[in-house]
Amino acid sequence: MKPKFLLLSAIFTLAISLAGVMLSPLAGAAFPGQNGKIVFHGDTTGNNEIYTMNADGSGQTNLTNNPADDSVANWSSDGTKIVFSSNRDGNFEIYSMNADGSLLNRLTNNTSADQYPTWSPDNSKIVFHSIRDGNNEIYSMNADGTNQTRLTNNAGADLYPNWSPNGTKILFSTNRDSGFYETYSMNIDGTSQTRITNNTSYDLIPDWSPDGTKITFSGALPPPNFAVFTMNPDGTARTQITNNTTSDSQSAYSPDGLTLSLLAIETVITRFTK
Repeated sequence: MKPKFLLLSAIFTLAISLAGVMLSPLAGAAFPGQNGKIVFHGDTTGNNEIYTMNADGSGQTNLTNNPADDSVANWSSDGTKIVFSSNRDGNFEIYSMNADGSLLNRLTNNTSADQYPTWSPDNSKIVFHSIRDGNNEIYSMNADGTNQTRLTNNAGADLYPNWSPNGTKILFSTNRDSGFYETYSMNIDGTSQTRITNNTSYDLIPDWSPDGTKITFSGALPPPNFAVFTMNPDGTARTQITNNTTSDSQSAYSPDGLTLSLLAIETVITRFTK
C-alpha cells in the first residue's frame, strides 16, 4: 500500500551543516502521551517561538512570544509540562513551563549553551547536551534543575539524547569515532556506551518508538539531503522510510505508534505507519 502523508504545517526551515559540530538545535515536533497535541518551534515572527497545534495542524498557539530564540521543545509524558531551550537570558539555557505556557522556570544557569532537553518517562529527570566543559557532552538533571550530572566524557561531540520508553537507556548521536555522527546507546548513569550504527555518513537525532522496539533517526543521503530511517535497537533492519528531493529529519512517533511526525524543509509531514 502506498504510504499516506498529511501536511500539517509550513512554518519550518531546516539547516544541517556537514562540515562541523552542529551547535544549533533543529526545529522539533513531538506528540505528548496524553493530550494529543504537537509541540514544535517555528519562526513566523522573526525569531523561533514554541508553539502547540492539533495533530491535523489546526489550533496553532504561540506559547513563548518573546524576542529571544526559543527552540527544541519536548513534552513531559503526562502532557502537562514542556521543556525547551532559550537564549532569552544571553545564552541557551533550559526552561520548563506548563502546557499552556504558564509558570516558566529556568532550570540551568551557566555561561555555555545547554540544549536539546528531553524528559525521562517518569518525568523525574531531564537529559540534555551542553558545551559547558569545552565540547558537547550529555548531562542529566532532576526535573527542577538540581543534580546536574555529566554522563559522557570524550573529545568528540555527543548530542541529541533521548530516553527509552522503559527509562533504562539513553540514545544519542556522537562523532567520537571517525568524524561521522553515529547512534549510540548507554545506561542512564552513562555506563555501557554502545555503538549502534557504523556508516561513512551521518546518523542523527535518534528517538524510540513508544513500545521501544524501533529507533527512528535522520540519515544522510548524498549531500545536502537527509531521510528518515528506522532500525531495531541493536542497529539491524535499517530501513529508509522517506525518499524526497528535500531533507526529512527529526521524526517523532504518536503515543500509539501509528503515525510518525517528521520535519521536511518548509513542512511538517505525518506519515501513517500502519
